[in-house]
Amino acid sequence: MLERNRRLLGDLPPAAVVRNCIDVAAVRRGITASDLPAHWPEGFAPIVLFLGRLERKKGVEVAFRAFATLADSQPTARLVLAGATGDSRFEPTRQQLLTLLPESARSRVVFLGHVEGPSLYRGIAAASVVVCPSLWEGFGQVALEAKALGSPVVVTSGSGFDDFCVDGDDCLMVPPGDPVRLATAIERLLGDRGLVTALTTRATVGVLDFTADAVAPDLVAAVEDLTVAGTRMRSMSGR
Repeated sequence: MLERNRRLLGDLPPAAVVRNCIDVAAVRRGITASDLPAHWPEGFAPIVLFLGRLERKKGVEVAFRAFATLADSQPTARLVLAGATGDSRFEPTRQQLLTLLPESARSRVVFLGHVEGPSLYRGIAAASVVVCPSLWEGFGQVALEAKALGSPVVVTSGSGFDDFCVDGDDCLMVPPGDPVRLATAIERLLGDRGLVTALTTRATVGVLDFTADAVAPDLVAAVEDLTVAGTRMRSMSGR
């Protein structure tokens, strides 16, 4: 984003990019502090959990089209969506989303609505696969939380997920807006426990680079560098 702004706007004041952070310990404690979200599916069928508002930019239509592709090969899988409904003037309604699926698969969709805190973390930990198929993302904190909880994650390439995800190392990454590739990635994770174990093992270690304690020194260093740079610019301008 910084480079994009420089291209669009030309000269900018001194700026630096510091990675985001989450309270990893609090996220992990959350799974023992709450029940599963209300209306969470019962039984042991595979659960594909979509995290995000039900908006096009979050890739919700892509998720439904991917689930349609999986309808026959994964006849018991459920698509569970944790996120508030988008503005119906601009975003697809729940009913419109269901029309993207064959009729036989529509009963396997569960809309949880907005889910907060520990209940959300409990659901993430219980999911078979977590998908965050945003068409573009500034950072994508929920994917980082899913990795902290040891859940296998599928995200999209080309935006904020690139800051903390490595395809085939700690997650699977697919191009944005590609339901076929998303479906393939989901099916790989549903069918390969060895792959899931390898990805989640590395993810739960790598997420420690995004704790507040890990990020704080870089933030302090950035502030110090920018302070020096700002002082130099003012001196050169005679102010």
